[in-house]
Amino acid sequence: MQLSRLEAGAPVEIRGLVGRPELNGQVALLAEPFPEEVEAYPDRRVVVLGTGERVALRPVCLGFPSYRLGDAVTLETQFAGEEEGLEGRAAVVSELTHEEQELGMGRYGGRVVVDVLPVVLGGPVVHRLLMWPEHLMPRSYVPGDSVELRGLESAASLNGAAATVVPPSAEEASAVQGDGGERRIVVSLDADGTRLAVRKDSRAAALACVWDWRQAREFREGP
Repeated sequence: MQLSRLEAGAPVEIRGLVGRPELNGQVALLAEPFPEEVEAYPDRRVVVLGTGERVALRPVCLGFPSYRLGDAVTLETQFAGEEEGLEGRAAVVSELTHEEQELGMGRYGGRVVVDVLPVVLGGPVVHRLLMWPEHLMPRSYVPGDSVELRGLESAASLNGAAATVVPPSAEEASAVQGDGGERRIVVSLDADGTRLAVRKDSRAAALACVWDWRQAREFREGP
C-alpha cells in the first residue's frame, strides 16, 4: 500500500525533519486536516503526536513504521476466518524460522512477522501472522504488564521466568537508557522481586514478551 493512500488513524513514522529533529523516529497517527490546515498546508499531511500536538508535515518526511525483533504492537485491522476476533490483540514482532523460509514465506517482502500473544499468561502462541506494517500499532511497555524473559545469555537461568514491568527508580534511570541510546525496560521478577533492566532484542540481551493483563481480565470475567 502507498503511504499517500493511508486514511486518518493510520500510524506513520516521522523521518528526516530538520527543523524539529527531536520528532524523528516517533510514531504518529494521520489525522483529517482542519479547514484552516488545508488552506495553510495544502501539500502536507497532518499527524497527531503522542502528546496530542498536531503537526503538518511533507509526505517525504513520513514513512511506514519500522519494527524490530521484540517490539510490542497491537493489531489494527479486521480479520476473517480463523483469525476473526484478533483485532486489537497484543503481539510481539518476531522473525521467520528456517523452516518458514524454506517454505517460501520470505517472498512476502515488506511484511512483518508477529506472534499474537495468548490471553492466558504462559499459554501457547496460537496465531503467527505476516502483517503489513501499516496494520500494526506500536505498543509501549507500561508498568503492570506481565512479561516472560527469553534469550538471556549472561543470566540464562532466568529464561522463562515471569516478571512484571515496573517504573525505573532514580538509580536505574541510567541503566534504562542503554548503550547506544537504546532504551530498556525495568522488570521485577515475580518469584523474588529482583529488578532487571532488559533490552527487547533477544539477539542482544532479552526478549520480553508482553502479556496484556487487560485482555486477560476480560477473558476471565467474560462479556
